[in-house]
Amino acid sequence: MAETMNPDDVETFLRAHPDFLQDRPALLAALNLPHGGQGAVSLVERQVAVLRERSIASRQKLAELSDIGKENERLLKATRDTILALLSAETKADVATIWQQQVLNGFGAELGTLVWFDPDEQDDPRQSVAKKLLAGGETISGVLRPEEMAVRCFRR
Repeated sequence: MAETMNPDDVETFLRAHPDFLQDRPALLAALNLPHGGQGAVSLVERQVAVLRERSIASRQKLAELSDIGKENERLLKATRDTILALLSAETKADVATIWQQQVLNGFGAELGTLVWFDPDEQDDPRQSVAKKLLAGGETISGVLRPEEMAVRCFRR
């Protein structure tokens, strides 16, 4: 009868009942499970190896997620500190100074700019770059092109 059974059916059954052999030591003893031979590995050893690999991968993923969480926490704190600092500003000069300090120190940016939209200053190249970037009407993020980088206010 054993020869007529489909090995896939046996595998499906054993996967559905992983404790099946635990209560049948005589059956387990009758099975041909190689151990310690030429290149052979016992099922327990193989299972331990697989679980160890999964554990290592899980620890690496957890460490990665923890690092992402720490970075998000740092950015949240920097954002909060920036908002609170900007609320204390009394003049445009205060806002510019606070913004520059927060962008460079709080966020660790290498460079940044703060553009005041003033209709009386049509020739300010910073305003033209900002207007061009904002022309689409949507929020943007990314790397500035070389010509946009040339028009900056402050740098680390």
